[in-house]
Amino acid sequence: GLDFKAGTKNLIEIHGNAEKFYCMHCYKDYTLKDIEKMDLVPKCPNCHSIIRPDIVLYGEMLDNYKLMCAKDAINSATTLLVLGSSLKVNPAASLVHDFLVDARFNRNKKLFIVNQGPTDYDGFVKDTKYDGDIIEFAKTLKKYIDNKNHINK
Repeated sequence: GLDFKAGTKNLIEIHGNAEKFYCMHCYKDYTLKDIEKMDLVPKCPNCHSIIRPDIVLYGEMLDNYKLMCAKDAINSATTLLVLGSSLKVNPAASLVHDFLVDARFNRNKKLFIVNQGPTDYDGFVKDTKYDGDIIEFAKTLKKYIDNKNHINK
């Protein structure tokens, strides 16, 4: 939920959001505040079924609609910034692959990767890969933006 809290527009959470919950039977939505008031295993007051986090767990399929929306957004983007991912797990990693395929024919597309350790796409981003801590990267980027804004004033 950090992207949403930061004000990101048109956010597509293909892996879900750990601050949202829903009933597994009647699909009623719940918030984290609702869940905090319930027992250790939260039950829906409407149908008494288990309430679970609205995230994709290991072995579950991604929502096809969200995945298609993400593909459309990435295909129309000129810049793709990947933060904190080894890009080894599909179908999410395939989104980067599709972007790179399109970038071969459309030279104004640029891929940036910030990840501590190698990714499967490092060979494509020799000049635009930051191999290190994502928090340190964010701090450095913020300083750069703040200095640039200060100079432009």
